[in-house]
This record gives sequence, structure tokens and C-alpha cells, in this order.
Amino acid sequence: MMPWAAAVHTLLPWRSPWKSPWKSSVKLQRVAKALAGETENMVRQRIGRQVVGMSRPEARGYIRARAALPVGRAVEKAFMRDRSLPLRSKALLQAMATEDVLRMVMRDLTQVPAVASVVRRAG
Repeated sequence: MMPWAAAVHTLLPWRSPWKSPWKSSVKLQRVAKALAGETENMVRQRIGRQVVGMSRPEARGYIRARAALPVGRAVEKAFMRDRSLPLRSKALLQAMATEDVLRMVMRDLTQVPAVASVVRRAG
């Protein structure tokens, strides 16, 4: 870290949740994956078939926007259930869970179903 950056960092009255020591925490990652699993079906219902004609970046943004409400509610419930989670990591947990849901939904959307090959005989 540059000397001036260290000085500025010490002057700040708060720490960003993105620089939280919980960022690499296994527990926070497990909670995010669990929340993503809980909210995946709700997000799928909210997006419906709307993403079919969209480009990949457009679909990612649409899914991320539709996931905000269910994931936010799940994060709130998680913080009420588990008091050991630091409050400053709430935004980080929501971002991690949203990205996990996004990956799950996009993986299923981009998979091409296997088509059985047809063998024809000369007749």
C-alpha cells in the first residue's frame, strides 16, 4: 500500500464491506450458496421466459435485477437467524448470493439440450 493510501485509509471512519475480512470466509461463502439455493426457484419464476430473446449481457442484467428482491429478503432472514454474521458484511453477502443465483440460472439457460442423432438407412 502506498504511504499516502495508508494515511487516507486511517482517516476513514468506516471500512467498506467489500474489504471485510469475511470476504474470503468459508462461512460467508457457505451462507451465500445456501441463500442462492433457497432463492433460485423464486428468481426463475420472476424471470419466466422473458430472457429467451435477450443477448447474454442483457439476460445477466435482467436476472440480476429480478434476483434483487428475493435475495435481499433471504439475506435479511439469514441475519436474523444467525447473529454471528457481522452486520457490515450484509451488502457483501447479498452480492455473493446474487452472483451465485445468477450463475445457476445462466448455466441452465446456456446449456443446449442434447439431441439424439438419427441413423438413416439407405432404402
